[in-house]
Amino acid sequence: MLYIHPQAESCLARLEADRGQTWMLHRIEDRLDDLESDSTSAQARRQRYQAVDAWGIPFALGDENWIILWKYRGTESGDIDVVYIGLAP
Repeated sequence: MLYIHPQAESCLARLEADRGQTWMLHRIEDRLDDLESDSTSAQARRQRYQAVDAWGIPFALGDENWIILWKYRGTESGDIDVVYIGLAP
């Protein structure tokens, strides 16, 4: 199960409110669905961010580089905290 942190939820809400950005929202939702279905995949663990103890899923949205940062919630590998969605650092 995915748990979306407030910052990530805020990003999704902004995209949902802007009808011109629905394509971006759909691309992000596709990646979240992939993460939820297999968090052990190479795609889900493409980058590791030690400073924040999270995995990163980088992807392009138009000309911008975005990232989803996530980590396991507790010891249950099926529960995932999505801590950030936005422009890649």
